[in-house]
Amino acid sequence: MSAEDLGLEGRHVLVVDDDVDFREIVSRSLQKRGLRTTVVEHPDAAMQACLQELPDLILMDVWMPGRSGIQACRVFREHPVTKGVPILLMSGSWRDDVQLWRALECGATDVLAKEQSAVELLARVKAALTLGRLKSQLEDAERRLDEAMGFLALCASCKKVRTPDDTWESIESYLRRTGGVELTHGICPTCRDRLYAERDPR
Repeated sequence: MSAEDLGLEGRHVLVVDDDVDFREIVSRSLQKRGLRTTVVEHPDAAMQACLQELPDLILMDVWMPGRSGIQACRVFREHPVTKGVPILLMSGSWRDDVQLWRALECGATDVLAKEQSAVELLARVKAALTLGRLKSQLEDAERRLDEAMGFLALCASCKKVRTPDDTWESIESYLRRTGGVELTHGICPTCRDRLYAERDPR
């Protein structure tokens, strides 16, 4: 199956590992599937690389001299530029469930073992990229909804709402579509008194 079939063609992965042989092996494996890769040896270099070109995914070792992958993941999650990038943490030996929990609790998208096959690595990379894309699309949709709900243009005559794509629809339909809101009908006291007072035979 080609990279285009997998939806991976041209996607950019940043590989962070102090083991030069391993990061080169991983990089070549991903490149064979059509992904672009950048390789660095420690988290500080990874942050600099992200500020120059934001990757679609970060593949990072847990155990590195200085700052660990878990510590680095927390830094990436707090930074406004890298906070939304999917991060896969790798380890040659996951020691126990506590270690796995810490890896996921720090904000990693997924954890994986270095010993896994190239096929499994590719599958986990694809899953993380897909999740990242869906999360980004959801955030964009929520942002557009917030903007739309913050200001509504109403027709002064028929009270239809102008939508972001410059079409017009009823306010009932608009609220139902964008916010799942169903309108019910009633009458306020002011209108009730005005309308029914006019009909009072006395």
